[in-house]
Amino acid sequence: MYVRIAATKFILEWITESLASIYGIKEVIYSGETKYQKVDIVRTHDFGLVLLLDGLLQSAEIDEYVVDAYKPEKVNVTEVKRGLVRTEELQEVR
Repeated sequence: MYVRIAATKFILEWITESLASIYGIKEVIYSGETKYQKVDIVRTHDFGLVLLLDGLLQSAEIDEYVVDAYKPEKVNVTEVKRGLVRTEELQEVR
């Protein structure tokens, strides 16, 4: 079997000790470090825009449908302020 490699940069993410995923990068949009972690935003061949934190894939443009599909009717919001806990139930606005 022959494999054609179009990307010149890759992300190698280890899933287990013996299994890894490789993502081909088209373009690096942003690469930097905060006080807490390394942040990369890249455009990949298969997943579109991807957010990486410390080299691990966190969010991908291709997964956007998952967020759009989840539309709860009620959401409970809990706020802790000066030791007091307040919970509100928000109704979906249609």
